[in-house]
Amino acid sequence: MKTKNKIMTVMCAISLASGIVAFASMRSVSLSAEPVAVGHEAWKYGGGWETTTEFTDLGVKVTVPGGDTIGLDNAWQYKAYFPSGYDHDLAKAYSFDYHDQIVLDIAVKYYDGDTFIGQSKNGDALDFELYTREGAFVERVRVWTNGWGYDNWCHPYQAHSCKGEWDNVARGDINGIDFTANNTKSMHLAIDKTNIISTYTNQGGDLRFAPLITDEESLASMRAAIADTSGIQIRVCGDGGFTATTEITLTALNGQNLGGNGSVTDELAPIFKEEAYPSQNLAVGQTLDLNALGVYDLVTPNSSLSFSTQFKNGETTLATVNGANAVVAYDAKGADTAIVTVTDAAGNAATRTIGVTVSNTKVAELAAWLMDDARNDEDCAAKWTAAKAKFDALTETEQQGFLADVSYADAAARYTAWAAANDAIIASSLGLFGNNAAGNTGLIALIGGAFLAIACIGIMIAKRKKHNN
Repeated sequence: MKTKNKIMTVMCAISLASGIVAFASMRSVSLSAEPVAVGHEAWKYGGGWETTTEFTDLGVKVTVPGGDTIGLDNAWQYKAYFPSGYDHDLAKAYSFDYHDQIVLDIAVKYYDGDTFIGQSKNGDALDFELYTREGAFVERVRVWTNGWGYDNWCHPYQAHSCKGEWDNVARGDINGIDFTANNTKSMHLAIDKTNIISTYTNQGGDLRFAPLITDEESLASMRAAIADTSGIQIRVCGDGGFTATTEITLTALNGQNLGGNGSVTDELAPIFKEEAYPSQNLAVGQTLDLNALGVYDLVTPNSSLSFSTQFKNGETTLATVNGANAVVAYDAKGADTAIVTVTDAAGNAATRTIGVTVSNTKVAELAAWLMDDARNDEDCAAKWTAAKAKFDALTETEQQGFLADVSYADAAARYTAWAAANDAIIASSLGLFGNNAAGNTGLIALIGGAFLAIACIGIMIAKRKKHNN
């Protein structure tokens, strides 16, 4: 039997004078300006074939081998990929299920001061390629990193759409792209399903943010290619591959600065999936999987996020439950909304409100079965055996709630009467119920339906004595 003579900490306090009182505490959250350790492994932000990935003071650095180590004929196969895979929490940062626009800032070290340390096989061209998660090519931005001077924050560029033409797209002959390949100016790529790639261009010192391709036919082709994908990948490579080992650094992702050697100032809250979470029909004792909401954080892995759920009926808070796999508390019965708060390691919190209907299905079924008139004609011992089996199938919280909830008072009184008639003892936070328990009559009266219960006990005991005779 699951009932035990102990106080259930998840239960509400019970007052003999005023009935059942529900308590719920709000979890406090705070924003910390102190740096926190990045919980995700570096490779989840970016990587590639035979690359190395590490946190640096600039961001997440991916070192890509070049022709000097793997041969120029093979260099075209080696690139930096952001992300490097999708089977992890951080892949959500590159997903349109979580973002209307995905933003990457990428630094490339072609030059160290005025020294060329690497370039593409076909000159100083550097490519930023956009692919869907499924591997379909969408758009390529090519920057001539030495055009107008290697250290100039303005370089000529071209953009190439999946329509397959270079000439039918916007050209960088007038507006240079705002980027420098010496780790001093990151390439800013903002990707969405309408404008595809937008970035900053510079015309005579006039900085503007705009799509790189404006040709309607090219846009239509790219929009069709990206329409049904849930996520994207940016690939960075030299035209034909790198001639030498090259450093590609993700300096920021979706507004989160990644510089700091793996310790960052995190001022961004966790991010929920864009689509609305469907309303939930929940039973007391059911486990609510909050990870199914769809949530992630750019710094804190899901396994280290804190979850807290407030169950409310209108403006009244019925219960607060902590944990990503939260067991619905008995005192949440009757809730019509649940406010989920997710907090990261830095104390940033995000909330999501979902509709819920919280009932106590198993308890309600037990109560209905006990009060069914059909029970009147059943054998005393047989129906007690059946009732006890149904009661034992409840969780301990449900059992305690059934005995204490005034809405089930008559059913609880009948159950305790049957227990007494069969020399059974029920241990609960209210005391001991049963034929041998001290103060049994008074406690049954406290639950409700006392006179009915006492009468039932008398009748059943009489019937049992008659049968024994």
